[in-house]
Amino acid sequence: MSNTPTPCDFLQDAEKMDDFIEMSRDSFLASYSYLTHEEYDLTKDRLLSSAGLHKYEVQFSSTYTVYATDEDEAVRIAEGRREPGDEYAYVDSKCWG
Repeated sequence: MSNTPTPCDFLQDAEKMDDFIEMSRDSFLASYSYLTHEEYDLTKDRLLSSAGLHKYEVQFSSTYTVYATDEDEAVRIAEGRREPGDEYAYVDSKCWG
């Protein structure tokens, strides 16, 4: 039995969500030092998922994290072959923010 608390999202906290959208990941976590990286990532994943975007890890020139509507779209985006109508949140080889 683990004593480690289960991470929770903060989607229902309007003030935090305003800052979440406006601030970089590092700045946000420094400002809300009582929140964990896991809680930040969980919130990000749930927010993007609610917009119909899902997380894909795409191996191209390096490993990219892409939030897109489907895997084919994620691969195109990571390869730099974006098409009209592609909806994606970001492409990053390290982290959000």
